[in-house]
Amino acid sequence: MKGKIYLSSTNLGVRVFDLDKIIEVSTGDTTNEKCGKDANGNLFAFNYRYILPQTGYQKINNASPFSTIQVNEKGTQFWTGQYYAGSADASIVPQVFGFPVDASGTLQNSGIVAVAPKNSLFADSHAHGIQGVFRKGNRTWLSCTGSPSNSYGSNARLARYTDGADDTVRYRWPYGAESLYYESQYNYLWSLTEYEPNAGAQNGSQVNRCIFAVDFSKYE
Repeated sequence: MKGKIYLSSTNLGVRVFDLDKIIEVSTGDTTNEKCGKDANGNLFAFNYRYILPQTGYQKINNASPFSTIQVNEKGTQFWTGQYYAGSADASIVPQVFGFPVDASGTLQNSGIVAVAPKNSLFADSHAHGIQGVFRKGNRTWLSCTGSPSNSYGSNARLARYTDGADDTVRYRWPYGAESLYYESQYNYLWSLTEYEPNAGAQNGSQVNRCIFAVDFSKYE
């Protein structure tokens, strides 16, 4: 939004990075040990060629454990989700929060919305394992992992929750799926998976770290 990247940060809130301030470093570090400025004034980002410095942050009380952030389809709210595993955190009710945002991308302190999605796959009927959220109208789409139910080698689900409902509508979703991003121009809902090859029994030897998109109209 406005050339900036917003990242959810557990226990802090939101970190802000400005794409207009990308720095190209002149020297790499093959040891992958240097990050920052050395005594001679040289900048390092381990062995990466570019640095994207943090330009600000917004502290949010009780921002734990925020796991994702996404702007709504109108560009007027940032939505965050809390990740709780389910079995270990069954006594906790996970929520998603909508923070009004102004034209400059600043989160506002008033008008905050909270939603506690239901999901009957979990023992307490709450939506645990939230890795990604997208909000449109009175509906929230959740990328949930760690479900007790397994389908085609994946315990992840895309869950669609309507405000006030007793349960979600669930769709099979790739193993290890995380954040969600809506591309309005093409009506695509994007996500990505987190596991490298051989990371978990469900993954086997398959390469499962990928970025993918689906036709959002099929999930509305």
